[in-house]
Amino acid sequence: MRFFIQHQTCYQYSAPVFLEPHVVRLTPRIDPTQVLHRFNLDIDPAPVGRVDGLDAENNTFAQIWFEGLHTQLALRAELEIETLARNPFAGLLTDATDRLPLVLSRDLQTRLSPYLSTVYHPLTETWVRTLMDGAGGDTLAFLSGLCADLYTRITRVRRMEPGIQPAVTTLETGRGACRDLALLFIEASRSVGIPARFISGYQRLGDDQTHPDLHAWAEVFLPGLGWRGYDAAQGLAVADDHVVLSASAAPENTAPVIGSFRGKGESSVHYSIKIETSELSRLGHRERG
Repeated sequence: MRFFIQHQTCYQYSAPVFLEPHVVRLTPRIDPTQVLHRFNLDIDPAPVGRVDGLDAENNTFAQIWFEGLHTQLALRAELEIETLARNPFAGLLTDATDRLPLVLSRDLQTRLSPYLSTVYHPLTETWVRTLMDGAGGDTLAFLSGLCADLYTRITRVRRMEPGIQPAVTTLETGRGACRDLALLFIEASRSVGIPARFISGYQRLGDDQTHPDLHAWAEVFLPGLGWRGYDAAQGLAVADDHVVLSASAAPENTAPVIGSFRGKGESSVHYSIKIETSELSRLGHRERG
């Protein structure tokens, strides 16, 4: 699948402010499943300095800093990328990890410890145990069942407020945004020993969707398969309909823009995303203030 994406974000200030250094994560991940053909990031006002690098979890970022006072900060990312993972189930599990709870080697436990750490709520544990028993302890059956159960159990809603609600809240209320479902999927996976992380990115518009937005889902690590995605908001394993921007054990580390300002002005943010795919030739557009 070939994606053509435009992502614009504009912060406006009611009075001139001094922009502190910002971190921007709008460059897609480059790996065997994603080939980046073109990327450009325009910034207004132009920063006096910019450094591009990799963070602790190998996400590409740009650190930018400014001089003087400004009444807005506008970022426009344009990219063309090709996704190649047509079969999300390709590969073979190794090290007898086809059964749950997952038992990893000591080396993997050490290296993947940030993706295993979580606090389990009794309600979540009971629910996960039921799913694991229903899958007969089979790892891939459990993950597919977990994804399908969340898709049917949780009503997806748009939450305008920032942040992610606790996983148990999503389970108790049966309502949540895609980022909330991703967190619940992550906690459920970690509770049976499966390393999991939070993903921020884009998805191709489905038949029931008209407006693109930033999307969130989960990836789990399975020896022999590596990191594989599951999108509980869509009820499916991730193939070539998704574009990964960044991945982290902590969701807050995947935010596309992080920064602050000094001054008496009040801020507001507006953004729009356009996504076109070569196979469907479908264009979507969304703006939100």
